[in-house]
Amino acid sequence: MLKEHSPTDTIYKVTVAQLPGQHDENERLQLSWEYFEGDVLFVHRDAEKETLAVRQAQIDVWVTTVFKKPPPYVRVVPVRMTEAWLLLNEAAIREAAGNPNGSVRLSLPVISRLELLPDPKEVLLELLRQATGNTGRRLRYFNARQAIHRLADLQQEYGFHALRALPAFAALEAEVAALVQTLA
Repeated sequence: MLKEHSPTDTIYKVTVAQLPGQHDENERLQLSWEYFEGDVLFVHRDAEKETLAVRQAQIDVWVTTVFKKPPPYVRVVPVRMTEAWLLLNEAAIREAAGNPNGSVRLSLPVISRLELLPDPKEVLLELLRQATGNTGRRLRYFNARQAIHRLADLQQEYGFHALRALPAFAALEAEVAALVQTLA
C-alpha cells in the first residue's frame, strides 16, 4: 500500500516487530520502535467490540503517552481481526496453501458479511486447509499458520481492490496516503 501511494523512487524501511506477550502495551510499543526503528510505525489494534473511531483515539493516546516526540505512525484497526482482510481473494488463498491450480470449492465469505464473522482467523485457517486439497497425513503436516503469513505477503501482489469497500480498510488507506504526502 505504501508503494501505491508513494512516488516511484521512494523506499521506506518497514519492519514488523513481534515481541513476546509478557510486555505490556506501552512497553511493546516502545521496544518495537527502539529495536526495529523504521520510517513509519504501524500500530495495530483490532476493533473487537469498539468502534473504529474509539480504537483510533486509543492508539493516538497510546502513541503520545509512550513517545515524547512520536514518530510518524499509521493506525491499523480491522473491525474484527486482520485475518478477515485476507478472506477475499481465492487465488491468493490457493497460492498460499501451495495449490494455486486447485479445484476444491472454497466458500469465501461475502464482503458485506466479512466484518460480522465471529472468528475470521479460524475461517481462514479452514479455507487454507481446504485449499491444499490434501487429506490425512499430508493435511496434518500442512502449516496453516505459516500459510497465513504467506497469504499476507501475496495480498500486496494481488492488490487491495475488494478491501476498499470496507470502511476500516478505507480509513487505513487514507491514513497511509496522507502520511506519504507529509513525508514527501
